[in-house]
Amino acid sequence: MNRFNNKNFRLSNDEIIGLITFLCLLLCSAFFYKTYSDTKGLYSIEKTKVDYIIQAPSAEQVTEISQLDHIDKITPYYYRAVDVQVGNRNISTNLFIIENASDRDYTSFADVLAQKTKRADGNVIFITDDFAQNAGITVGDKLNITLDGNIILFTVSGVFQSDYRMVGGSILTTLTDDVQSAMKSSKYSGAYIASNNLAVSDKYLENEYKPEGNLRSRDEFDTDEAYQRYLDTQGQDDTAMATFVTTDYVSELARRNNTKLIRNAILSIMCLVAAYAVMLIIVSLRADGYTNYNVLRDVRDNFTIEQETGMYSRYFTSITVLMLVTNICIAVIGWVTGWIKLVSPLNIIGICASTLLITVCGGIQKNKLKEKFLVEQKKYEEEKRKEREAKRRAEAAKQAKENEQ
Repeated sequence: MNRFNNKNFRLSNDEIIGLITFLCLLLCSAFFYKTYSDTKGLYSIEKTKVDYIIQAPSAEQVTEISQLDHIDKITPYYYRAVDVQVGNRNISTNLFIIENASDRDYTSFADVLAQKTKRADGNVIFITDDFAQNAGITVGDKLNITLDGNIILFTVSGVFQSDYRMVGGSILTTLTDDVQSAMKSSKYSGAYIASNNLAVSDKYLENEYKPEGNLRSRDEFDTDEAYQRYLDTQGQDDTAMATFVTTDYVSELARRNNTKLIRNAILSIMCLVAAYAVMLIIVSLRADGYTNYNVLRDVRDNFTIEQETGMYSRYFTSITVLMLVTNICIAVIGWVTGWIKLVSPLNIIGICASTLLITVCGGIQKNKLKEKFLVEQKKYEEEKRKEREAKRRAEAAKQAKENEQ
């Protein structure tokens, strides 16, 4: 049984080329999947409850909209362009402030998009993954944010998938006492809306809603006529263009990116299938080579069929383990370096499918091995019988010759 340790497990030049091809195809598959995943991330807002984002509602309009039958929820927010101090760097980004932490699920920072979360006390913020990657920060980190000229210390409580609408990523926080005291204006910048009847909400926002949150007061004008002209001018603005509609946004994304999504998905699958096809060919040829080149020698060395199949099982298992270890090493390297997303659902499916196929292949080759062993054993026994018969005849002839003399 120790003869198994002496089996030739060295890789031939063709097998080395095959393994390099396998690794390259895996990397290509992962690259195309990463591109596919990043493009698909643009659609992430579709997973949330946000149907509309309106601009600059007044407090009275927020109350009015919340009472409409076709509206499930309206979540007003304040927006600020802020600087975040990260080490020695100041990074510009976008800060959204909502009044109640419980309303976060009705924003673009819904729980369904959470990647990492960690409970924190005090002033907490939630950040998008593109900002986290750009700033090199994660949950639990503390950051100084300059808000309307005032510096506030925040703790990162969650990282969320970005939809990449905001250049530089975005941050969400709630209206704590520190935040409220730092803000110079209490006018709403916009509001997220969740609707239960999109058709009715579309008509309302297109025909009836006019942002009043940023309207100047009468005191800023010298006459009533001047103030009325200002109001008339505001009424002529195209509010429909200023309203973000999730369904329209996703439809436009689909128009622009569907071809790219399909292409990258197909290329990723093709590279993955090709990679595991190469691995299966390598394993099959090696198993077939074992059957063709080792059996006769083992029969001549008086191995039993049980010993032969036992050695083959361990030999074939070592090949399978080598393939799995190779996949795991690649995945670990990709995860540690963060260079590319190598652990994708496609790769996991490929590993499982190829392992199953290799197991089937191993079973088939094992049956072939048994058949070949029995055939070679029978041939070898026949050869030995003929050798014994020839030897017996030679001895008999020799004996007869001696008797004649």
